[in-house]
Amino acid sequence: MNNPRSLLATTLVAGGSMTEREAVLTQMAAPTAAIIIEGLPTGQTSFADTQQLIRLAPACLCCAGNLVLTVHLHRLLRQTPPPSALYIVLHNAEHLPQLRAQLVNSPYDEHLLLSADYLIA
Repeated sequence: MNNPRSLLATTLVAGGSMTEREAVLTQMAAPTAAIIIEGLPTGQTSFADTQQLIRLAPACLCCAGNLVLTVHLHRLLRQTPPPSALYIVLHNAEHLPQLRAQLVNSPYDEHLLLSADYLIA
């Protein structure tokens, strides 16, 4: 396994409205972070120009075959330089355990360091 310092710090964020999720991300995500967010933009929040923002159509990321998420994760992991952190944002927390289980197993266990989930009430 890689040295923990070389792993990409990853936070799963869920809950609240899209406006609340976007507001939280603008506060917690570093300017060089990558954000994979499920759902359409509200148009009320602006992310830093240097943040890599990937919007996915609303769907369950762990149940929908996971192809779209997998493609974007693999692209992010091959980037040079890599993002400073990664945030994966879901509209609700119902499937966080399944998504977390996928991300702590191969091949992602060699690349991602998952932090505690960030839940918006």
